[in-house]
Amino acid sequence: MRLLKQKSVGISINGSSIRAVVLYGTKKEISLGQFESIALPDGTINGDEIKDYKEIKKALLVLKKKIGFSKAVLSAQKPETDLFREIGVRISWFESPLESSARAIVKNGDKEIFMLVEIGMTGSTVSVFDHGEICYAKDIGINATLLEDVIRRRWGMDLFYEEINRHYVDWHLAGGKKDEIVKSGASKKIKKVLIYGDARDLATLSAYLTTNMRTTVALGNAWVNIVESFDKTIPEMTFDESLGFTPAIGAALKGLEI
Repeated sequence: MRLLKQKSVGISINGSSIRAVVLYGTKKEISLGQFESIALPDGTINGDEIKDYKEIKKALLVLKKKIGFSKAVLSAQKPETDLFREIGVRISWFESPLESSARAIVKNGDKEIFMLVEIGMTGSTVSVFDHGEICYAKDIGINATLLEDVIRRRWGMDLFYEEINRHYVDWHLAGGKKDEIVKSGASKKIKKVLIYGDARDLATLSAYLTTNMRTTVALGNAWVNIVESFDKTIPEMTFDESLGFTPAIGAALKGLEI
């Protein structure tokens, strides 16, 4: 008996690009299909606000033509349902990039607490994922361009350590600060810091933080809930590419659940 494959399309929108990932799933396995990324002109998105809907619409139409889909799970700051309706696509589920990313890089069923660090082209975010929920989220004043400049100059990496470690310490010490901790349990220890995002050479940042922080630091593995063993399956998307596709991969995983 042949197992029917369910197709799921995850789309992520951030300040610098729109990415789409196709996953195919059965009861036994999940496999990677097509994936695409389209860079957005500077100023298309400012923070959480889309400034140029024409550019977003144009990029989405290109993705729709390349991949072929009529529904998708959207990972973005706002649902933008009207925009997708205009191009004939139904949003079957909407969630934040932090939720999508956590689904991709935290192993299903893992009840430990993780700090997620996204280094984006236009900005970065530190968040804490505890028992299936994002409990803490803060924008931080570093980005992929700054990281690449620091690596090229070979000094200044302490800026990244100080910024990320400050939030690591805040999580353990904040206690009842309602403006910083949404859920209870801030005293519980973070098991691991997971890094992902658009920046090149995130491995250098991971190695530096590993040397200086009082916890385990690693690159986020977006295949942890997809590929059982790299000895058996090697996705066509490289590991470095997957670091930038993390929210889209998480969104596509959500599509296989609903």
